[in-house]
Amino acid sequence: VGLHPVAMKTASLIVTETGASPEGESGLRAIRTRLELLGIELVETLTVPHSIAPISEAIGKVQGEMILILTGSATSDPFDVGPEGLRSAGGQVARFGMPVDPGNLLFLGEFSGRSVLGLPGCARSPALNGADWVLERLACGLTVTNDDIAGMGVGGLLKEIPQRPQPRRGKPKK
Repeated sequence: VGLHPVAMKTASLIVTETGASPEGESGLRAIRTRLELLGIELVETLTVPHSIAPISEAIGKVQGEMILILTGSATSDPFDVGPEGLRSAGGQVARFGMPVDPGNLLFLGEFSGRSVLGLPGCARSPALNGADWVLERLACGLTVTNDDIAGMGVGGLLKEIPQRPQPRRGKPKK
């Protein structure tokens, strides 16, 4: 068991919009609160259209030590607009997905020596999710490997909350 202090001081957030529905302030507040609890300042939030070129351009502009991307539509494929935007900017995607629910649709990468974390949609909720485990390690300056993320899947399901439907629970038999 080890304890590492938070090393990051700043983060930038890139949010994409699909046009289908506006991004809720409560989701941004949940992300901001996560960062504040770690002592990290959210120095900027850029909102861009949900496509590769605007994401790529935003990645090249942001100033935070860590880059967070929250897409307006679930990033369900390693070649979706979030990961492709990172690649287009000259970054690399090191990991897509994680064996933990909620939080399985994250991606992790690097751009110019900075960690890039593609947040799953569940990051809009204050409830614990797999991305929190990755975010905390990145905040401490730790390298998060494929093996690390694979190891987080032991058990697989995080505690359900009352607000979340219970899709895993079968209907009662009559």
